[in-house]
Amino acid sequence: MGHRPRRQRVSIVHERLAEVAVLGDRRRIEQVMVNLIQNALDAMEGRAGGVLTLRIEADASHGRVVVADNGSGLTPEVERALFTPFATTKDQGLGLGLVISRDIARDLGGSLDGGPGRDGGARFVFSLRRAS
Repeated sequence: MGHRPRRQRVSIVHERLAEVAVLGDRRRIEQVMVNLIQNALDAMEGRAGGVLTLRIEADASHGRVVVADNGSGLTPEVERALFTPFATTKDQGLGLGLVISRDIARDLGGSLDGGPGRDGGARFVFSLRRAS
């Protein structure tokens, strides 16, 4: 996916607050992460000064990746429908990416939550149980 942030001139900020191993299937975790990053890039398409933040956090039982952007943000209506099948704001979207991603997170014993970002845009938290 490296070409797309470069093409859009989006800055990527990595914040690693913890070193953590989680339980899960690598391909399924990657599927969730790709969906979250693509959604963030979609929200920042055509906007100058796009910033995608990937933050790794952990507590005693879970590791988390926070994916945040400074894109177009979420209206209250969109926020209420984030994980509703076939609800989408995209012209070409099916409205299933977040639904499938949340199902994957739950199947792996974790969670996926989303809402408005702290500085506008959107913020999603993908949480999985720690491996040790």
